[in-house]
Amino acid sequence: MWGRVGRDSAIFAGSAMVMALFQAGFRLLAIHDLSIQSYGRAALLLSIFNFALVFANFGVPAAAARLAARSKGLTRGREVIASVTKASIVPSLAAGVALGVTTLVLTHSVGLAVVCGAGVFPMVMSSVYAGFIRGRGFVWSSASVQPVNVVAQLLVLLALSAFGVSVGVGWVLISFCIGNVAAFVLALVYIERWRRSVHDLDSEPDTQAGPRRVLAFAAWLSLANAAVLGLAIIPRVALVHLSYGDVASFDLALLVYSIPQRLTASLVIAVIPFAAARQVSGTRVTLPKAVDAVVITVALVLCDALLWWSHALAHALNAVGLTHYAGSERFLLILLLAAPAELFFSIDAAVLQAFGRSRSLAILVLSVFAFSIVGALVAVQFGPNSLAVLLVVDYWALYLLSRRFTPEEVTRRSIFARFLVPARAQLEPGSTNAD
Repeated sequence: MWGRVGRDSAIFAGSAMVMALFQAGFRLLAIHDLSIQSYGRAALLLSIFNFALVFANFGVPAAAARLAARSKGLTRGREVIASVTKASIVPSLAAGVALGVTTLVLTHSVGLAVVCGAGVFPMVMSSVYAGFIRGRGFVWSSASVQPVNVVAQLLVLLALSAFGVSVGVGWVLISFCIGNVAAFVLALVYIERWRRSVHDLDSEPDTQAGPRRVLAFAAWLSLANAAVLGLAIIPRVALVHLSYGDVASFDLALLVYSIPQRLTASLVIAVIPFAAARQVSGTRVTLPKAVDAVVITVALVLCDALLWWSHALAHALNAVGLTHYAGSERFLLILLLAAPAELFFSIDAAVLQAFGRSRSLAILVLSVFAFSIVGALVAVQFGPNSLAVLLVVDYWALYLLSRRFTPEEVTRRSIFARFLVPARAQLEPGSTNAD
């Protein structure tokens, strides 16, 4: 399993890196065209947009990948596509209306409200169909959908700058929505490509593939995904009480931190179809142990110390003309300590999704989210850095608690065990998931 997961993960990681680079270009172009206060507002709006997309997606893309991996043949594939499409309509339309109203309140522009509201549906369906073709084995095609989205966004801003148009908050949001449409069109092309390529016989009907079962699974998963994304929004909202400049610096730090986040997401995306197939076949899934997260954390602490001593990040910001964003350095150095916990929590969460246990995942994440809200009220009193520390604590709480929900079909084995202890001390293949 992990050989194929590693290969597919590398493909999605490459896609994520491309997205991160073009997204960085998009943000940098917006930063240079907007004042720090305006960019802070735009960043807050985009973060709200991304938060709304979690509810709009409603966990259906993961359900599409899971169900596609559990079935074979054209007829069963069409049934899955029909189910996930029906399941997506109401959540995406509801999120579109909510986002339109929110945009109207924050920008006082009816035109922007309409554009942002209309941009939700194509974004959702591009993600859902990308999930389906991923589950059916079209890894390269699935990995290319969202990079096209980001490229289209950047090209719109570049075109506006080339024609001398003054780029404001409105154009940033419009370009974001144009990218959503481009991704949707490409996903439709890939669905047609899949349809023409199907030659295998249909599998038995999947009782979990009906629209109601999809919505039941997706409803809990959407709550979990929204709460995870909300963990990064809570500090932004709290920082508004200090200054929009702090919001902008924190957003830039999260943009850089999104590079390891995308690598983590790539691994999760690859795990879900394989783990779902393993469940159907009755084969056990092997996951890393807690000691692996500790080893990686120690390495990151040393890396943080070196970066702080050299102030390499501050020098890099100055080199690209972002002197006013020097506060991003301390935010990023703190956030890096959350990376190991986020990585291993995400793997555990992917297995829970593949096994259909979205309710357990939602209960876990919502509990941490509630703690984070209370924690932010206290942390904001101690300054901006404490909010970054809170986010690190949130991710470690998610990982440590997720281990309590590990399915019985899972075995845990240390990745670094052969380097740290004698070979005889490693767990045998039939061992339990206890550390």
